[in-house]
Amino acid sequence: MEPYMQQFQGEKNRISVIDWLVSIFVASIPLIGIVMLLVWAFSGDTPETKANWAKAMLLMTLIAIVFGVIMMVIFGSLFFWKDVYIM
Repeated sequence: MEPYMQQFQGEKNRISVIDWLVSIFVASIPLIGIVMLLVWAFSGDTPETKANWAKAMLLMTLIAIVFGVIMMVIFGSLFFWKDVYIM
């Protein structure tokens, strides 16, 4: 009985290529994509693979934002320090 249940659960979590393409396209739209990633990540009726993907994308987005802010602070401070080192 257990192999049958595993096969059934595999079918439940199966997502087609078209569904993945639509998901990636929607996730790439600014603001709407973040909202949809939040919905997919924390909704109870989203397939597990898609929920895990959405959580990973949210984490990568957060890391990219933090990295971007750090780079802006570093290079922004260099912009203001340029007059100090001119001889």
